[in-house]
Amino acid sequence: MASFESNRKASMSSGISFSLSSTHTRSKSRSKPTVITPKIQESVFSESLHFRTNILPELKELGPPDLIHLSKYDKSSRQEIGEYHYALGLNTSSVIQPYMYLQTIQVNDKHLASDKHPKVGTYCSYNCFSKGDVRIRCTFPSATGPVVQFMPTARNKVTISIGSDDSRNSLLWMETFVSSLIRSAIFSDHVERLLPGLCMYNPMKSTKEAKEALAAMVSLLPKGHLVGSRDLINQSSILNNYLVDAIFKFLEITGYYDFVLQEIDKLDDSILNFDVLKIRVLLAKGDQTSALDF
Repeated sequence: MASFESNRKASMSSGISFSLSSTHTRSKSRSKPTVITPKIQESVFSESLHFRTNILPELKELGPPDLIHLSKYDKSSRQEIGEYHYALGLNTSSVIQPYMYLQTIQVNDKHLASDKHPKVGTYCSYNCFSKGDVRIRCTFPSATGPVVQFMPTARNKVTISIGSDDSRNSLLWMETFVSSLIRSAIFSDHVERLLPGLCMYNPMKSTKEAKEALAAMVSLLPKGHLVGSRDLINQSSILNNYLVDAIFKFLEITGYYDFVLQEIDKLDDSILNFDVLKIRVLLAKGDQTSALDF
């Protein structure tokens, strides 16, 4: 079997990307992180954020890619303008990576932020389990940290603030992270889901990241029916849904079949039985003998 690294590179290179790199690089002339992204300028200030907010109640299943919006002062027009792009593959298990991403984007801009003309970055990531947008808003420069909120799709539910280190919201962060992983796996095979101005990043750049991602995905298998399924399946179920599809997609890349089997064994089988899924994993691994023993 080909190595994890060679399989990963072959798979991720097949996707469409507007970014030169899946990781931040460092400029030789200046010691600052650099990330290359497209910049779509809004014709009406903040229209991309308003549009996303308005369509939240209509979103189904996996939702759209992550939206990154940056507002700044334009000297030529002497007014605030907005730029945005989309992303797949960034780690949304906490506020850390989205915050660093926003910070890097604003630092890379040719016009630096100031107290008189600050920049505001907003990162939006759809949680397809709890059905809502996690939004991280950062002001640069600022003495305070990012503001994090969860905006439900249902109009009769109230937007709540999320503490970045609040253990009560750990499940919400986990769901948002796994939602992002599912979109990374599924969208890369469907050109119609790829929006203009989309950057695709590798969500599994190391063995550690790959195992953490797979463990998170397996832990949410009991809620997998909530994320929807392919059109060929009449109704999503515990064993037939986008989460299961994404796990098998990443298994093809990493080859961590035994690890996933171990993680499935950790699930509470008193409520749901995942033996059929174990058999599918064994067959995908090529271990027909063990699969027949079930």
